[in-house]
Amino acid sequence: NYPQVTMAVLLRCKATGATVVVGSTHICSNWRQPHIQFAQVQALLHRLESFMKEHDCPSLILAGDFNSTPESAVYNLLRNGTIPEHHTDLAHWPDSHQGPLGARGHGLG
Repeated sequence: NYPQVTMAVLLRCKATGATVVVGSTHICSNWRQPHIQFAQVQALLHRLESFMKEHDCPSLILAGDFNSTPESAVYNLLRNGTIPEHHTDLAHWPDSHQGPLGARGHGLG
């Protein structure tokens, strides 16, 4: 029962005014509960997307320990912006293979 956290900061270039959000996170390492890892990343991306819109920031650098493999829903969501329909990592979510926030993707381009 260790809380997972994300830290994020909005950086602005003094010379150009360009902005970027930089975040770092550590996702649950319990590989036997990939749906929990997916829920954490889905919530993280949802919050980062809101933060970026709030600050009119188009760029994101996200780093961290995602405790995921290339086959995982987490990896697919982060790399491709979506996951395949009926991904096995989400078999624990009733009536939906979309995850707890009801979407299989994100809008972070």
